Amino acid sequence: VQQTLSEMLESILFTPLCGENGLFPEDGFLQEQRQLLETLDAEYNDKATYAMQRCVQTMFAGEPAGVPRIGTREAILKAAWEYAVKHAQICQFTIGDGADDRFAQQLVKRLGMRDAVSIETKRHTASGDVKRVTEEMPVVQSKLVMGFAIGTTPEERLAAKLMSVVLGGTPSSKLFMNVREKLSLCYYASSTLEKMKGLILVSSGIEFDKFQQARDEILHQLEEIRQGNMEDWELEGARSTLLNAYASMGDSQGKLENFYLGQAATGQDETPEIL
Repeated sequence: VQQTLSEMLESILFTPLCGENGLFPEDGFLQEQRQLLETLDAEYNDKATYAMQRCVQTMFAGEPAGVPRIGTREAILKAAWEYAVKHAQICQFTIGDGADDRFAQQLVKRLGMRDAVSIETKRHTASGDVKRVTEEMPVVQSKLVMGFAIGTTPEERLAAKLMSVVLGGTPSSKLFMNVREKLSLCYYASSTLEKMKGLILVSSGIEFDKFQQARDEILHQLEEIRQGNMEDWELEGARSTLLNAYASMGDSQGKLENFYLGQAATGQDETPEIL
């Protein structure tokens, strides 16, 4: 069964169905195009997701990291596939019983000598200028997303992860307890660490007339962390959250794949058990 699945995957990757003109069949192409456009529309309609994407695109304008994950409306699927087959780095992740390297051997044989692009993670360096983008829409709840280049080194990634959880990763975090619960400045507020780019993204749902207050309090809570003003219970709660997340990672193949892909991209070799 594994060999059959490997051969099928190899066929999908390297010999997809094409017409006499060398292009993808028009019916299939238009169907995939429609589905991608619907996905883009769905992400636009999800204002929290859209606001996060706009923040990332603004911070990384002109960089690969600023390109949406499924591309743009102008993307050409055939050309993208040809470039990927010729240049993409190939990483194989096999999870489950009976894993072997037959598919990897088939890939090596199929690919031969290739002009593969090198993997390089470029950390984001703040320009010193604060970029602000505002889009007006007829919505009940406004979205505020703030991106911060934190300037940490790869060796500080675990400390940065811990600080992100203290800031806005749990119901006992500074953002939740202060900005939401104590001051009622937002409907929700959370933070995530983008370790490969070295930044923290803060996402919140607010009433528009509370924008300035919410923004100022989020910055205040970030400054509290920068000054080291954290209680022992905040740190212990954040540690417990991270330990539980790593301990339960083995329950999800998707989480494991995402974790090891990130490790491969950043040249790290720690396992969830070690972390």
